[in-house]
Amino acid sequence: MADLAAKKAEIEGRLADAQKRKQQADQVANQATVAILACQANLELLAELEANPSDTEEPEQCPTPES
Repeated sequence: MADLAAKKAEIEGRLADAQKRKQQADQVANQATVAILACQANLELLAELEANPSDTEEPEQCPTPES
């Protein structure tokens, strides 16, 4: 029975570690999505500026996802 309890504890620990890594990966993916959307918006703004050179608004820099 002690072996089964130890095995169960080991598996539960690995599960907790995997869930934590997934949560961290999801957070990084969300940050990357925000950066992608910001860059796409800036590219659209640049296209508008190229189409209307009289406008002087500068686009913001694209954010970079944190590691």
